[in-house]
Amino acid sequence: MNRKLSLLSLALASLVMLACNKRQNACPIDGQPPEWVGQRNGQSCEYFHYSVTEKKAHSWWAECSLEKTR
Repeated sequence: MNRKLSLLSLALASLVMLACNKRQNACPIDGQPPEWVGQRNGQSCEYFHYSVTEKKAHSWWAECSLEKTR
């Protein structure tokens, strides 16, 4: 019974963490937040940042978030 409860708690905690991460825009490769926002294309924005993982700047498209748009 304790094992099932522990597994259920772990699964619930994982779902909460995933839901929180989906709310903020983050790089799909390394999970870092964007450093600057590019042009809008309808409801989408191009986000950029320097990726330490790739050792270069890169971008990704995502839905525009009001607090990140400049």
